[in-house]
Amino acid sequence: LHFEWNLLIEKEKLYDKRIWLVSNLPYNISSQLFISFIDVVQIQYMTLMYQKEVGEKTFKRNIKNEMSSLLVQSLCYFEAKKVLHVRPGAFNPPPKVDSVVVAYKRREESKIPLDERKKLEKFLRSFFTWPRKKALASLKGLFSKERLEIISKEVDLGLRPGSVEFEKIIYLFKNLPE
Repeated sequence: LHFEWNLLIEKEKLYDKRIWLVSNLPYNISSQLFISFIDVVQIQYMTLMYQKEVGEKTFKRNIKNEMSSLLVQSLCYFEAKKVLHVRPGAFNPPPKVDSVVVAYKRREESKIPLDERKKLEKFLRSFFTWPRKKALASLKGLFSKERLEIISKEVDLGLRPGSVEFEKIIYLFKNLPE
């Protein structure tokens, strides 16, 4: 988690290189590692193994209530797809959980500029704080009542945050007050 990517890139002169990162991520910190990889623009491709429940939050599966902070950030910066489901018996000793391998390719143009990613992450944490409540509950502290009325014409704020479409979440983020 504390690895200094910028020092490696500087030392190895990788500024204009395209890195392909391959890893079996430590399951307890895989989300944090994935987020840190987003910020390293030289990482153009990744093949990552996760605990199944975490890895499935990083690619679109077209299921009900699938949106999450992790999925939105993944969709902003990468094209992702499931490569393989790995059962516990594939390991020795076998873990108590299934795993999934996911392939990523960095988007030519991200949906949100990388210099706004920390702001996006903060917004997403607020937006997904109460996943069982309506999206309106998460947005009340971020937007004025008047602004929420305008936004509700574009986004159904009666949905749960996990049911709001990716494009609508990006719309909300882009319309945050300064």
